[in-house]
Amino acid sequence: MTSTKTSDLDSDVSTAEAKLLYSIPDSDRDVRFQLHANLANRTQETIEYIKSNAVIINSDSLPIVVSEDENETFIPPNASDKITIWLNYGKESLMGAGSNGIKARVQLLCCRADFIELPPIVIAAQAQQVVGTKKKVNLNGQVEVVNAAAWFQEKDEDDGTSTVQCYVTVRNLTDCHISKCEVKMRLLDSRGRTLDTSESAESVPVGGFTAIDCSIWSARYAQLTAGCILQVGVTVYSTVEIHDIVSDKGELSKDF
Repeated sequence: MTSTKTSDLDSDVSTAEAKLLYSIPDSDRDVRFQLHANLANRTQETIEYIKSNAVIINSDSLPIVVSEDENETFIPPNASDKITIWLNYGKESLMGAGSNGIKARVQLLCCRADFIELPPIVIAAQAQQVVGTKKKVNLNGQVEVVNAAAWFQEKDEDDGTSTVQCYVTVRNLTDCHISKCEVKMRLLDSRGRTLDTSESAESVPVGGFTAIDCSIWSARYAQLTAGCILQVGVTVYSTVEIHDIVSDKGELSKDF
C-alpha cells in the first residue's frame, strides 16, 4: 500500500488536484461544502471504492466541520478520475472573516474490491429453523468467511409477513483495518425467481471479526413456507493507496 501525504495542514501544496467549493447560505445560514479532486491511481490494482474523512479549516486555521463520505468508482492502474466528495454543512458564521480563506484537508482511502458468492442456502420450511454453511472461505487473503446462518421468524398475524434473518461472520486476515465488508442477499423462490433483496456493510478490525446482519423485513410468510433459497454475495474493500490532500482556498459556487 502506498501513501501520499502533506506534512503541514496549512500548506498550499496538495498531493492531488483538489478544489473546495461552498454554497450560498440557505435561510438558516447553513453552507454546504463540496470537494472536487482529480485522483490518479498509481497502484497495480483497480480502485473501486473510496472512503473519505475530511475536516474544513476556517480562515483562522481552526477546524469547523468534519465529515465522512464514500464513493463507488472504477479507476484502473495508471489511470485517473475526477471524484466529488460532499463535506457536510456548517454555519456561515463559522467560516471566519475571510471566507475564501477556508481549506479542506481530506484523507482518501482508495480500495480494491474482492467478491465471492457463497453456496446457496436452502431455507427450512418451518419458522425458527436455523440453516446455513460452516465451510470457511478465504477471500483472496483479505478475509475469511467463517460461516453464515439464516432462518425466518413466525408470521405476523396482522399482515402475513415474516422477517428473514441472515448473519454472515467474516474475519480479517490482514494487518490493516478493512474499511468495508458488504453483504448482498437475494431471496429466491423454488423456481429461482427473485422475491426480495437486502444489503448491509460493516468494517472489520485488524485481527478481528464481525457478524454482518443482512435481514429482509417484510417477506411473505406463505412464500417462505413453500420453499426458498438465499443467494449471498460478499464484497471486501481493502485499502491499496492513501491520499492525504489539502485543497486550494475555497470558492463560492452557485451550482449547488
